[in-house]
Amino acid sequence: MSNSMNRVHATLGKDAVNNILNELKRLETQMPMLQNLNNRERNQILPLGDGNLSFVQDAVEMMQRHPDMLPGFVSTEEVAADFELYRELDQISDVLAALQQKITDTRRLAGAEAMQGALIFYRSVRSAANLGVSHSKALYDALKARFEGQGNFSKAPDEETAEAVPEDPA
Repeated sequence: MSNSMNRVHATLGKDAVNNILNELKRLETQMPMLQNLNNRERNQILPLGDGNLSFVQDAVEMMQRHPDMLPGFVSTEEVAADFELYRELDQISDVLAALQQKITDTRRLAGAEAMQGALIFYRSVRSAANLGVSHSKALYDALKARFEGQGNFSKAPDEETAEAVPEDPA
């Protein structure tokens, strides 16, 4: 694999990873109101989506102007605060979602590039073992364990797509 085929050539390093994790923990401490819901709660809660934003906005404004229409068990301040928190967290969520997608995509790309390089090495070792090159058989035996039990494919894996390499027939 040439370096021109490698789109990601970087590492973060242990210190940077620790700093990032610490910053994420610090950010979480700035939002002590964050909650964890179980799946049942997530499914039971009435979600506020884009289609209902203006309805809630209008209702909050009307509650504030017409408190006499509000039942005693509903607090205008609480509803307004919940809506404001929703909008604030929505902004944060959008930024985090974009960052999460970049992290996920880069991790996937780095993993694919690492797998592709490993498969190229594996094929080289397999060829060397088939030719009887010194110490290549031990390397091949150690690496081929990854593919045991996957069956025998008639087509050789494509280096461009880094498809799985089947076990060699015995």
